[in-house]
Amino acid sequence: MKKIIIKFLGLNIHKTDEENRTFRVGIVSTLLLETGIIFTLFKHRDDSSIKFILLAIIVAIICILMLISIRLYDVCIFLMANYIIYTVKKGDNLLTISEQFLPECNPWRTSEIIKNKNNIEEILHPGQKILIPSKREFFI
Repeated sequence: MKKIIIKFLGLNIHKTDEENRTFRVGIVSTLLLETGIIFTLFKHRDDSSIKFILLAIIVAIICILMLISIRLYDVCIFLMANYIIYTVKKGDNLLTISEQFLPECNPWRTSEIIKNKNNIEEILHPGQKILIPSKREFFI
């Protein structure tokens, strides 16, 4: 279980290029904006500068936590998902199965979970039975 959580938080999980870029741009732009505000306040020091500096730091921390929570959403869904036994059909692959059973999650992450849970190395074979995460009723 611990390995799965660590992987969801960014290690060894296939992420789309768009997802990686969005995450990096969000963090970098937030940090640049907040750094600019802090330097401007240091440049024009007055009695209330410390309050604004602390406010800018708090806003930066909140923004970064919000960006990290995007990944934590997937973690929560997978931890609360029911695992069902699925019989592979001809033409099935991990991505199509992932999109079918957990469409609200990143299919690359879901397929990685299925791969790890079932010790799948390469391809799926028709008739093979695998455990897959499926959403519970309260996710609907």
